[in-house]
Amino acid sequence: MTFRRKITSFALAAMLTSGAVSLATLPAQAVGGNCSAVKQTEAKFGPDSHRARANCASLQGDSKARGTLVRNGGPDYHTSWFTTTGKYYYTGWYTCYAGCSARVQIEHV
Repeated sequence: MTFRRKITSFALAAMLTSGAVSLATLPAQAVGGNCSAVKQTEAKFGPDSHRARANCASLQGDSKARGTLVRNGGPDYHTSWFTTTGKYYYTGWYTCYAGCSARVQIEHV
C-alpha cells in the first residue's frame, strides 16, 4: 500500500469515527408526561361493565400515550395511541369478572 493510500484510508477512518461519535452524543428526547387514567363503571342488571378513561395534561418530547383497562384474568383493552393533550380517550365497555383497573402507558413515538 502506498503512503498516499495509507493517509487517505486513515483520514477516511477518522471521519467515519468522528461521525459515529457525533451521532452517539445527540441529546435524547425525554419520554413521559402528566397523565392519568380512571376506571369507569356502568351498573346494570347482570355483570357491571367497565372502561378506562385516559388523558394527559402534558406529554414530553416525542411521547405518545394510551389508556389501558387492565383486566385480572383476562385480556387488557386499550384506547388508541394519542399525542393530543387535554382530551379524554376511552376503551370500550367490558366485563371484569375477576376485577380490573385503569392505567396509562407512555412510549416514544
